[in-house]
Amino acid sequence: MADSLHPDAQAPVRSSRWSLIEVGALVLAVVFAHLVYRHGLSLPIVYDAADYWRIAEEIWSQGLFKPFSFADLRTYGYPSLLGGMLWLARLLGVESRWFVFELQLLLHLLGADAVRRALAITSASPTNRRVVYCSLLLNPVVLIYPAYAITESVSLTLTMLLFACSVRSIFGDTPLLALGAGSFLCGLVVMIRPSNLFLSVPWTLVVLVTLLRRTGSWRRAAAWAVPLSLAAAVPLLPQVRNNVVFFDVLSPLPAGDLRKLQHAYGVQMLKYATACIPGQAPEVPYLNPLADQDAATEPSLGWYAVHPLAGLATAALHIFNVLDQDLPLPYNTTLTPWYYPAVSIANLAVVAVGSLGLGVAVRRMRGRPGRRRLLLWAVVMALACHLGLHSTVAVETRFGAPALMILYPFAALTSGYALRIRRRRSSIALLATVIALVAAGTALSGWVRDQAPAIRAAELVRSGG
Repeated sequence: MADSLHPDAQAPVRSSRWSLIEVGALVLAVVFAHLVYRHGLSLPIVYDAADYWRIAEEIWSQGLFKPFSFADLRTYGYPSLLGGMLWLARLLGVESRWFVFELQLLLHLLGADAVRRALAITSASPTNRRVVYCSLLLNPVVLIYPAYAITESVSLTLTMLLFACSVRSIFGDTPLLALGAGSFLCGLVVMIRPSNLFLSVPWTLVVLVTLLRRTGSWRRAAAWAVPLSLAAAVPLLPQVRNNVVFFDVLSPLPAGDLRKLQHAYGVQMLKYATACIPGQAPEVPYLNPLADQDAATEPSLGWYAVHPLAGLATAALHIFNVLDQDLPLPYNTTLTPWYYPAVSIANLAVVAVGSLGLGVAVRRMRGRPGRRRLLLWAVVMALACHLGLHSTVAVETRFGAPALMILYPFAALTSGYALRIRRRRSSIALLATVIALVAAGTALSGWVRDQAPAIRAAELVRSGG
């Protein structure tokens, strides 16, 4: 079957042996993740993590096709996987929370390695492949989440695996196998975290263009697309069944009107954080000063049409807040951490450099070979769809992890390029642009934090005001 999709020419298979730099990055990633886990032990399993823990126990005790807690708001994917990890921990007689952390960290390492091995069959230079691998492996935002029993860590791992399937579909000699595996992963990652639906857009692009390029016929491409669509649908079937039986709703997404609630919050709040502070409400809203008093009575998305300028500014602020990391931990024991604004500034610098690098790559896309152009378009589309999805909803810092997982490798690649620039004027211009963007971003981050009454009060107390 794979032979029928064999392209005219294949990229040579390159060595995927480990380098000393990659081994060092692996060690640093493991150490950093364990430090985050050690810090996380100071908190009990609370809020979303506690919900997933409870659902996981219910699914593994009473079965997947019985009503479980929050079945109208949660998909079955992550709780089912978490329940399996908890069952295995009991079977081995080890501490459950530690075991879940170690398995999620292992999955992250394997996901990054899958990308490393996939890139080895491309025409990218060994240095660039190494930079991308280390950027994915060592991304500090991504490495936070294995320590918590929430969806992000597994979701990001599956995203890396889907990218690896994209690379192998475009450059490999067994495209049907990679397309089938990627289609299944595309369905599974939505069941882990429904907002990952944005990944279906770039994956569809990869599937259609790859099939057309390798078959040379719309009819043959459509014939191959049918089984691939079925592969993507397989992980959705349990959720569809439960929605129909429990809630009389034919949908693979949560049956509850969570989207409407998120959009309503998106008008009222620029952002929100979760606190674990005695006497402090768990939800820390960053209120939207651009929303007038009538916003609560207007349809949430309709508000953007009624107030186009305020709506556009609010959407832009949502996108900025997706990328800003002022409180990167999912559960915060203080609203004025010692690392703010240093961590936020460092992250904004990476975002600035990565965005500039991505912009240059897009500008030069026309001169790239077709397969590299397709892969770059898929990455750009993934980033655009992710940011667009969150432009009208209230965002939490952790929502930005997929976008940052894309921008960090571009930042690393661009930084390497900048170090090789020989023209002083170009170097100064690039540095000045980055400094200006970071300065503006830092000021905006501070303004957004001022819109949270709890944070503003905490900062006044700390400053003695």
